[in-house]
Amino acid sequence: MIATTEQINHPTNSYDFPSDLWRLNLESLLSYGMKSGADFIEVFLERSDHLGVLAEQDLITSVSPAFGIGAGIRVFKGLRDGFVSTNDLSETGLRNALNQALGMLGLDVNLSSSSKYEGLDSLNDYGINKNRWYEEVPKINESCEKLLDGTFQLQNYGKHIQVRRGSYSRSIQEVLVAASDGTFGRDIRLHQTLGLNLLSSDKGNRSSIGRRYGTSGKPNDLREWNGESSAKDVCESAHKMLYADYVEAGQIPVVLANKFGGVIFHEACGHLLETTQIERGTSPFSDKLNKKIAHESVTAIDEGLSDGSFGSLSM
Repeated sequence: MIATTEQINHPTNSYDFPSDLWRLNLESLLSYGMKSGADFIEVFLERSDHLGVLAEQDLITSVSPAFGIGAGIRVFKGLRDGFVSTNDLSETGLRNALNQALGMLGLDVNLSSSSKYEGLDSLNDYGINKNRWYEEVPKINESCEKLLDGTFQLQNYGKHIQVRRGSYSRSIQEVLVAASDGTFGRDIRLHQTLGLNLLSSDKGNRSSIGRRYGTSGKPNDLREWNGESSAKDVCESAHKMLYADYVEAGQIPVVLANKFGGVIFHEACGHLLETTQIERGTSPFSDKLNKKIAHESVTAIDEGLSDGSFGSLSM
C-alpha cells in the first residue's frame, strides 16, 4: 500500500474491530466450524500500522510505512492442528480460510450435527485506554530529527569512524481474539525499537558495533531516548573492539546476565520449551514435567508482564 505523508503522521483507526459487529460474525463462524468435530478453534484478527526510518551519516535515506489487515485461524483435533491465514475478512473469506484449516485435519462441517459451542464471553478489552496511542506516537518529522541527533552524536564521540547509521521502527497492532471456549478479547499493542550502528577502521583494524533499544506500550519512548548517552556507549564499545585481541577458542566460564543473555537462553533452550515441541514429543524436555532441568544457579522467569518491556503482552 502506498501511503501519503498525512497517513504516516496520523495513523488511522478506521480498521478497528468494533465488538458488537464482530461478535455476531465470529460466533457464527465458530459455531459453523465446531460442527466439524474439532476440539478447539481460535480466530485471531489484526490490523497493523508500521513505520521504519533509516539514517545514514547525516541523512535520512529511507522511510518505510506499511499497513496491513488480516486474520489467522487455528483448528485443533487431538494432538494435531491446522493453521490458515487470510487478508480477506469478509464472511466468505473467513469461512473459506476456516474450511482450509479444517481440511488439513480431515474434518468436514456437518450442518445437521450438534455443536458444543456455547457462544463468546463478554469482551475483555485491554485496549480501551490505548486508542490515544495513535495520536501520541512521534510523527515522521520528529522521528527523523531524533534519529539524526543520534547519528550526529556518534560523530562527536567516536574515533576512526567510517560509517554511522541509525534506525527506528514503530509498530501499532490492534488485535481481536475469539475462540470456541468463549474467549473474546481485544488489545492494542505498541512496539518501538531504535538502534545505532558504527563501523570503525584504523589501518588493519576494523570493528562493527550495534546497539538496539526496544520498549512496549510507551508512546513517548523515542522522545525520552537519550541519544547522547547511547552514542557514548556505542562509541566506547567500538573503540575497545577496534584494538581488542583475538580470544582463543575453548571451554571458558561465562556469565549470562539479562537483556541479550535472554536471547542466548532462548536460542539454546527456549524453542525446545515451546508448547508445540513438548506436545509432539520433539523436545528433550518432553518428559521432564515437574523435574529439574537446569543448574541451581539458573534463574529464568517468563512472565510477560513487566511494564514497558519489549516482550510483554496484556493478553
